[in-house]
Amino acid sequence: MWASRPWPVGSYTGIKIFRQGLHSQLGSYEFAIANSGYVDIRTITPLPSEHPKARTYAIIRAQHETASGRLKKMAQKVLFRSSQLDLSAN
Repeated sequence: MWASRPWPVGSYTGIKIFRQGLHSQLGSYEFAIANSGYVDIRTITPLPSEHPKARTYAIIRAQHETASGRLKKMAQKVLFRSSQLDLSAN
């Protein structure tokens, strides 16, 4: 799992964010596992179902999606609660 700074909604695609961030952090023999929307030389995308490692990669992607979903829900709660704080009180 890799997290980055907040990006303006609609201004950057996922692959553009990947190329500006995580891409440069990968070692020479490291790759990112991604869905088919992230086609890049440094990503591994879904394999055909008959491939021997297809199930393993599917499990890894499912775990990533679960963790990502939980982080997004947590961030929404934090942002919602912080937007209700009265920051003008000293």
